[in-house]
Amino acid sequence: MSGRLRRRAAATVPVMDMSIRKVGAGLCGAAAVLFAVLEVSGAAEPVQMPVTPNPVTVVAAAVAVIVLLAGVAMPYRVRAAVGAVCAAAVAAGCVGAVPHTILTLVVWVGGLVTGARGPFDVTPAWLAGATNLAGVAAAGTLVIWLVVDGRRALGRCTACGRTTPEPPRAWRNLPALAGAAIVGALPYGALKLCWAVGIPVGLTGHAFDDVTFTSPGFGDTVVLVLLGVVVAIGMGRRLTGRWVRPAQVGVGALGSLMLLPVGVIATVQMAEVALGTRTIDGSEIAPWAFMVVYASMLVWGLALTALTVGYARSTRAECRRHVVPAMTF
Repeated sequence: MSGRLRRRAAATVPVMDMSIRKVGAGLCGAAAVLFAVLEVSGAAEPVQMPVTPNPVTVVAAAVAVIVLLAGVAMPYRVRAAVGAVCAAAVAAGCVGAVPHTILTLVVWVGGLVTGARGPFDVTPAWLAGATNLAGVAAAGTLVIWLVVDGRRALGRCTACGRTTPEPPRAWRNLPALAGAAIVGALPYGALKLCWAVGIPVGLTGHAFDDVTFTSPGFGDTVVLVLLGVVVAIGMGRRLTGRWVRPAQVGVGALGSLMLLPVGVIATVQMAEVALGTRTIDGSEIAPWAFMVVYASMLVWGLALTALTVGYARSTRAECRRHVVPAMTF
């Protein structure tokens, strides 16, 4: 890299840091306010996942604002430790509910387009949904800043995290991970397709008797599964392009965010059912179907997460903003 380009890249480091810190502080502040309003208002939260209590999330988000605004004025090890705890606390307060929030928005929009109705109430809980999404955005931005800050402290390029501009060696197991993601997606997609076309496999009641493919929560989720399969194939084949790579990484990241929390939490709950410490009462879906769905989500989520990370790393180009700053420990 020429000296001129290196100086230009070095000049972008504090600008990048300041921008991330400002955005992160704003998002963390908004999340703190929203979680406080949600707690005080007593608004309905449709998903009761094991998450951090709202008051704890408010405190964590507020402390994160202080850490972000303090920046390098706070010792690196202190800001890294406190920032990591705050990010974990904020994420724990919303990640478990985010999959339901995003899926509800998708099927609600689908219902508006098709005009069809189904057995579920798909009206979004707007305050809770906005709060959860703000929490994820705040935690994610805080993690990004911690990564950039850590790279600078360790003497690595803040843009790519490497000591040399060349990309790392490509992952060789992307096709296998893509296959695992597809296999994990099929059981859920197959059951939803059966229910959408009137085949009652895995059903114990009659609540889904009038369901059609256009009913919210049925055909639309089948389409999402197909999208996930297409993206998995594309990442497994290392397809790239101006819009292909960011689109596939974006879909993979969003899918992972939706699948992993549900898969992990529900698998634990299904294990409790298997051990007899929890029961499934009054459900229209057979217990074995629940177990198949959530086990497949866990496999799908784990494989998709690994595939997305591997694809993103394997398709990175040479870093054009590369600069290795002095270590700041």
